Amino acid sequence: MPIILYNVSSRTGVNILPETCLKLSKIDNIVGIKEASGNISQVAKIASLCGDDLAIYSGNIDMIDALFCEVNPIPVKYALNQMGYDFGKPRLPLVELSDVNKKKVDKVLKKHL
Repeated sequence: MPIILYNVSSRTGVNILPETCLKLSKIDNIVGIKEASGNISQVAKIASLCGDDLAIYSGNIDMIDALFCEVNPIPVKYALNQMGYDFGKPRLPLVELSDVNKKKVDKVLKKHL
């Protein structure tokens, strides 16, 4: 089963160092890392050391307010649909994103995509 490492040192109090990522990337089923340390130079070093052996995923904090402006997964589903992925409408009891929040999500998407 593929494994993605999750480096969120602000929550765990421990940072996964780039050199550790290199060692772990040699394990067949470790395929990526969600890098949330906030240290851009660390991300660059992981990319440099691991190359194609470890995919790097990183979120964008500026999008958090927009993607959680209503109950999850309503805004996320809307954003993915706007990006061209067909995720359809939310299932009941959830409803579609409000017009006000559609504008909020659209603005963030335009800024970052």
